[in-house]
Amino acid sequence: MPAIPKPEGHTRVLVTGANGYIAMWIIHYLLEQGYLVRGTVRSRAKGEPLSKHFKEYYDSGKLDLAIVADSTQEGAYNDLVKDVSAIIHVASAVHDEQGDPSKIINPNVQATLQIMNSALAFGRHIKRVIYTSSTSAIKRSEVVEAAESITNLFNEENWNNDSPELVQRLGASALFSDKYQTSKVFAERAAWNFVEEHKDEISWDLCTLQPGFPFLQDWKDPSEFSWTSKFFHDLVFDPSPTPKDLLETSHASVDVRDCALAHVLALQKQDAGGQRILLVGTDIISHDWIEEANRLKSEYNFSKYSVVPPYPGIQKVYNPRFDNTKARHILGITFRRTEPMARGILEDYVRRGW
Repeated sequence: MPAIPKPEGHTRVLVTGANGYIAMWIIHYLLEQGYLVRGTVRSRAKGEPLSKHFKEYYDSGKLDLAIVADSTQEGAYNDLVKDVSAIIHVASAVHDEQGDPSKIINPNVQATLQIMNSALAFGRHIKRVIYTSSTSAIKRSEVVEAAESITNLFNEENWNNDSPELVQRLGASALFSDKYQTSKVFAERAAWNFVEEHKDEISWDLCTLQPGFPFLQDWKDPSEFSWTSKFFHDLVFDPSPTPKDLLETSHASVDVRDCALAHVLALQKQDAGGQRILLVGTDIISHDWIEEANRLKSEYNFSKYSVVPPYPGIQKVYNPRFDNTKARHILGITFRRTEPMARGILEDYVRRGW
C-alpha cells in the first residue's frame, strides 16, 4: 500500500485517545510536520488541555477535537473517519486493577474492532491504520520469567502466550500486569485478524507498534502523571526509601519523543505497512535514573526538588531483551539512550519552575 508522505495539502490524521501521554506527543509531531489532526477524547473537559496546549493549531482549525464517550459503542467512529487519510489508534480503555479480567480485556478489543469496522465501512480515503500495542504483547509474563529464570531476546515474531494462559487459569486473582498484557495481546491479535478476514475489502494496510516504557516528561502536573512519569518522579525526587529489588529492576524503555516520531514515520514509510515494529531504545536499570540525575543535577537549578543520592550496593545486570533492528531499518529512527532521556526530563522540570 502507498504510504502517507509529509503533507503538501490537506492530509488529516485521526488520533484516538488524544489527551494521553503518547498521543499528545504524536499530535505534536504531526502538527509540526504540517498534517491536520483530529483527536478523540472522552469528554469536553479532557479536551481542554489539548486546545490550550496546541492553541495556535486549534484556533486555526489544524487541530479539531471530537468527543467519543464510549469507544466500544457501535459506529462511534463512523463520522470521524470519512475525511481522514490515516488512523493512529492509541486509546486504551480505563480499567480496574482488582476487577474481572474481562473488564480490562473486552473494552480494548471492542474499541479496536469498532475503529477497524468504521475504517472499513466509511474510510474511503484511508491508506494506513496504526495500532499502538506494547512490548507486553511480545514479551513473556513476568511471573513465568521469574520462575524459569528466562532471559529471552525478543523480536516481532514473538507473542506473549503466557499472560493469557495465566489469566484464563487464575481469573480475577491474576496479577494486574498479566491482565493488562493479555488485553494488549488480544487487542492486537483482533486487529491483525480483522485485516486478514477483510483483506479483499479494505483499501488500507495495518502497522502495529510495540513501545517499551515511554519515559520523558508528561504534559500534566505531577499529581496527574502517567505511570512512567510518576515512576521517574518518585524514584529520583522522593526521599522515601526505594526497595532494593525495585532499584535493580530493568525496564525496556523508549524516549516518548522517539515513540511518537516513530508513529509519524510509520505513516510515511511504505515498508512499514503490514509490519509489527518494536520501539525499544535501551534497557535501563531503575537505579540508572538516579545516577544520571546526580551526574546532571549541577546543570539545573531546581526550585522545589532535590535529587536523591545514589543508593549503595546496587547490583546491575544488563540483559538486552528486545531487538530493535526493524525500527532502525524500516523507520530509520535512532533511539535516544539513557542520558538524553534523563536530560530531557530534568530540563522540563526546570522549565516548569519545579
